Amino acid sequence: MLERPDISADSQLIKGYIQGRRVLVTGGGGSIGSELCRKIAAADPERLIILGRGENSVFEIANDLADQRGAERVSAVIGDVRDRTRLESIFGQ
Repeated sequence: MLERPDISADSQLIKGYIQGRRVLVTGGGGSIGSELCRKIAAADPERLIILGRGENSVFEIANDLADQRGAERVSAVIGDVRDRTRLESIFGQ
């Protein structure tokens, strides 16, 4: 459809990079962000932090992944990447 070759990713290489680390996904409640969250969660991060502005969408994906991966490993955070004070608070935690 895009008239370009498909891009394939080496899932083992990606897992090696993500596994055991903390990962923050901005825009995590959106269609692309939530799919990234699913892929990242499958790579076994220590913690997945899902950041977004839409409360319902962020909590929906966070709850889905918490059921699959464990609630202690998934966090839903409401905020805007343009809010420097909020981001500093998130990184501080």
